[in-house]
Amino acid sequence: MLKKFIKKIFNNCGIEISRYNPDLKYENIFDTIKKILPKKPLIIDVGSNEGQSIDKFKEIFNYPSIHSFEPVVTSFLRIKNKYSEDKNIIINNIALGEKKSLKYFHIYENTGLSSFVKINSRSNFFYSRRKILNHKKKITIDKLDNYLKKIKLKNIDLLKIDTQGYEDKVLQGALYAIKRGLIGAVLLEIMFDNFYSKYFSFSDIEKFLKPSKFRMVAIHLTNNNLFSGKVFFADVLYLNKDKYNI
Repeated sequence: MLKKFIKKIFNNCGIEISRYNPDLKYENIFDTIKKILPKKPLIIDVGSNEGQSIDKFKEIFNYPSIHSFEPVVTSFLRIKNKYSEDKNIIINNIALGEKKSLKYFHIYENTGLSSFVKINSRSNFFYSRRKILNHKKKITIDKLDNYLKKIKLKNIDLLKIDTQGYEDKVLQGALYAIKRGLIGAVLLEIMFDNFYSKYFSFSDIEKFLKPSKFRMVAIHLTNNNLFSGKVFFADVLYLNKDKYNI
């Protein structure tokens, strides 16, 4: 009875208690990436923001080569200054998408939320932070395929994409590399909630990857349903089955 009473108290606080199983081992996606990728990987980091993912890659790998893309000027300058002494990191102040163009980019106070896709005005987040939008600005977009061809990059170990609802467009602009097996792994964010005016299903992403023999091998889910009032998205890892024999 006491166990049930304590469990009920925690459940009322939004905390679920379950029996500990020492045989179950959980690892985050970066643990999986560290296990799979070579020790000195070549990484394309699309949507670097303040360099959070760059820091993580440098933590888990020895001298990774990273090509970073960050369109917000203030964030770009911060990470450029931060990694100015690291010759293995190249910072690009452009966005990647489906074609070379100019397009309005919505820049928010929290630069990590900035996107080509507007925040949904009907979302709870919008009403809780009405003054979140700073401004919008036309910025340069290029295709990843163009970039790889220009600097003659091949055999990309990891393509990481975190672009707040623009992941599908980045993949569309990388189809040449994807179809020809130049990319071994893809790590990206899939947004399921109504935070932005656009959301994804797995099929929106996998239509670019599955025909080229990519398979989902890991997922980290933030929240597990749309109705809890919280953000609902997942970080998902795909591997090229030919490269990794899976």
